[in-house]
Order: sequence, then C-alpha cells, then structure tokens
Amino acid sequence: SVIGLGFVGAGATLGRSVGSFRPPYSGTDKTIYHNKDELDYSIITKPFLKRDEIETEPSLSDLERQFERPWIDHINSWVSRYIHPEDNMPDYGREIAQAISDAALSLMLDYSNAEKETLLIRFVQLGIDLYGVAKAGGGWIHYGGVMQGRKLPILMAGLLFNDANMLEIADAEKHFIFQEDQQTWFVQKEDVGKPVRQGLQSHSSSTDNWRNFNFARA
Repeated sequence: SVIGLGFVGAGATLGRSVGSFRPPYSGTDKTIYHNKDELDYSIITKPFLKRDEIETEPSLSDLERQFERPWIDHINSWVSRYIHPEDNMPDYGREIAQAISDAALSLMLDYSNAEKETLLIRFVQLGIDLYGVAKAGGGWIHYGGVMQGRKLPILMAGLLFNDANMLEIADAEKHFIFQEDQQTWFVQKEDVGKPVRQGLQSHSSSTDNWRNFNFARA
C-alpha cells in the first residue's frame, strides 16, 4: 500500500555535467535542460524586506530540509495525498502552500547568494518536477484546500532560468490547470445581485460544502 509512504528518492544514472538539475520524475522527457550556473540571482538579490525588520523567520536549514527530497505529486485529485511521502513533503495543500510560501519569501530576504544557494537549488528542482507533471498533462485543480501552492515554484523557476516554456505553463490563459487560478476571481460590477449559482441546502453534499466547483471560464 502507498498509504503511509515514507521516503522516496528519484535517483537515476544520467550523463550530466556538474551543477545540472535532474530532469522531472514525471513524463518521458529526461533531457537535462538547466544548470545552476544559469540561475539569475538578480531576481532575488533586491530584498523586499531585511531580516532585521521582521520579528521571526524560518531557519534556512529547516527550509532546506523540507525541500531536500522529491515531492511526489502527480495525481490530479485529492487522493494524491495518499502518495505524498511523509519524509519528503507535507501532506495537505495548506501545509504545502505554507512551506512553498516560506521558502519563496525567505529567498527574497537579504541573505547572501551563497547562503541562499542550497534552498534555491532545491526549490527550483521542485519547480522543474512540477513543470514536468504539468507538461505530461497533469495539474492541480479546484479541490478545496488540497491542491494549493504548486504554481509558484514553476513560475519562480521559469523566471530564474528565463525559461519561456515554464513561464507559459504558468499562464492561466493558456493552461488553466492550477487551483490558484480556478478558485481565485475578482467580483465585477455586473456580478453584484446575480442569483446564487449553487446555494447550500440543508442536505448539501461535500461538493457544496467545500465549494469545489464554483468556477467557470468567461
């Protein structure tokens, strides 16, 4: 059974040069596209906030450990929780999004490039892996709190590598595959006063309760 899965590795024998990123575990394309020397640190060297201006921050070593091992996350359903290796990654979308947010924000702080390197490499590798899932036809759709957080690592990796293909996957107009896009919307003037599309009933289903399907493309 995969329930209670512990550690999972994604080892492979590849003809890689020093500093190359592992190809995604998902899909058949195992081409090595990027090296750590391609990372554009200028994107994260102008901090939005200095560490001495905030009360608390996660330790880099704790964050590095959270992203040390592969996050196995290629099933586009809430049952993906059953294949998340507990020694590799958080289980639920809330904690996944929290870990990703903490890492992304920490990379924007005024650490030196050398101090950021380990976390940055591991975070970008996650972005590469998630991009591989998306490229192979996967996604993380509207399932309440389950599928949050997966878009940002792809987007950051695309920016840091200046990789147009990764950035395109994160474009909701072309690839409507992320919960962040499917369950985030802006109320327009014409929306005010419209009848409720899906009202809660006394016998409401789990779909009603979690509001999983209250989205539509215009």
